[in-house]
Amino acid sequence: MSTIEAFISTLIPIMQPLVERLTAYIYASPDVVILAGVLLLLVMVLQVLSWMRRVLMFFTRLAFTLVFWAGVAAVASWVYRRGVEQSARDATFWLGRASGYGLGIWNFFMTEWQRYEAQDKARGHAKYDRA
Repeated sequence: MSTIEAFISTLIPIMQPLVERLTAYIYASPDVVILAGVLLLLVMVLQVLSWMRRVLMFFTRLAFTLVFWAGVAAVASWVYRRGVEQSARDATFWLGRASGYGLGIWNFFMTEWQRYEAQDKARGHAKYDRA
């Protein structure tokens, strides 16, 4: 007889009355069993949702990583084909164009903000007054 079998054979007489009482309690109150089943189901659903979130985050991170490295490869290919000097000129042109558009959007936003503040001040609701 192995030590595990010996341990189990000595544990059975100790655990048998406990198991019988637990079984009798379960038969006497099925509401507790239903509640435990619902809680177990809830835990299982939350585990599955957690796994789904992890899988989604993994593939999202993978997609963004692939897009990043594809962009790096595209820029490297562009610099290789056009040369460093011409690529720097092109980048300067496009960055200047983008900053011009950004400045236009910023000016539009600030004009609208000042118009809103003037309307608010005219009504007497100057909450965000920059004194």
